Parts: sequence; structure tokens; C-alpha cells
Amino acid sequence: MDATAIQFKGGGFTLSVLSLAGSDLTSLQHQLSTHIQRAPKLFAQMPVVLELNRLCASISVTAVIDMARSAGLAPMALQADQHAHQQQAADIGLPLFKHGRSQTNKIVPARVIERPIRSGQQIYAEGGDLIVLGAVGAGAEVVADGNIHIFGAMRGRAFAGANGMTDARIFCHNQQAELLSIAGTYQLTDQIAAEYWAKPVMLTLQDQQLIHQPLQFGKN
Repeated sequence: MDATAIQFKGGGFTLSVLSLAGSDLTSLQHQLSTHIQRAPKLFAQMPVVLELNRLCASISVTAVIDMARSAGLAPMALQADQHAHQQQAADIGLPLFKHGRSQTNKIVPARVIERPIRSGQQIYAEGGDLIVLGAVGAGAEVVADGNIHIFGAMRGRAFAGANGMTDARIFCHNQQAELLSIAGTYQLTDQIAAEYWAKPVMLTLQDQQLIHQPLQFGKN
């Protein structure tokens, strides 16, 4: 028997988190459908973690899973504080994720990518910042637990603060992104104001909203 036929390997895969709140499942379905319709190809079969910490306990996990699947998403695991949701997840064999990794003061060197990142590729900087000297193509993903710096044209998807770091930032010298996200709060192309399109910008997260600011170089 080939001793290498089965291997357990570490991976740098990143899952998006679908955070749900409230007690009205019909309203949640409508809001989710509205989000999906903005970029159906982007969300098609997207693996997600269902985060139900603010969802009413009377809404069952199976109902949420059915809603996500009917929207074209692929639920992979659950985050839930309420015992009822945790028990339901255990009953149907859905993995239960703990909250994101706690932040520490450990300094991790930034990951520097000197080549362009092409469609279908994903680059992940675990525990630190990501610096991309080239362009990020449409359909490509850049992910970092810290900040993200893109020196070329940014046409793909950027996920900063992937471990929940809410003060992470995204710096783009030419912002034409499909999706921008900081600590799970995201914007799609059609939500980005025209004044920031194809311009150098910095993104921050303030009061659960992404804020765009122009980047100015060489000025005091």
C-alpha cells in the first residue's frame, strides 16, 4: 500500500462568514436575495460559515441552511452562541466553529508578492499584512489577517482583517475591485462611489461600514 495515499495537510483556505440577525426569516431571505442578485456569479456556490450569534433562537439551523442553499451558497460550518443552535448543528453533523482567533502582539513579517495575481488564484497572508507589487486580476483573491497593500491595478477581491481584525486597512493604488472586505463587512463593485473608481484609495471600517478615502502621495 502506498504510504502517501492519504495525507492530512494544512491549508490556507478562507471562508466567508454569513452573519444573520433578527427574528424574521422572510426578511432575511429577501435581504440575502438582494445581495446575491448584485453579483450572482461571485456568490454562486460560495462556501460560507453561518454566524448566528444575533439570530433569534426560534429560527432553526436547518431553516437557515435551506435559505442559504436556495440562494446558491454552500454552508460549511456554524458559529453560534446559543445552545439551541449549537445542539441543532450537532444533531445534523454540521461543524461548529469557535470565534476567530484572538489577536496577539506577535509580529509577523508581511508577505510580499512581486508578481501579478491572476484569475482563480488566491494569496493568503496568515497573521500579518499582504503586499502585492503587481496587479490583482478579476476573479483573483487576496486575503490577509492584517492590512492589504495593492500597488498594481486591483480588479479582484480583497479580504483584509480575515481573522476579525476590525482596524485592518486596504490600500489600493488603482481601485477597480469586484469585492472589498474588512473583518467580514464587504462592498461590491456597484456599491463603490464613482469618485473612488480607478483611483488610489484607502479603506477603513467604521461603525460596520467601509469608508473610502483618497490616497495622497508626496504631500505633508
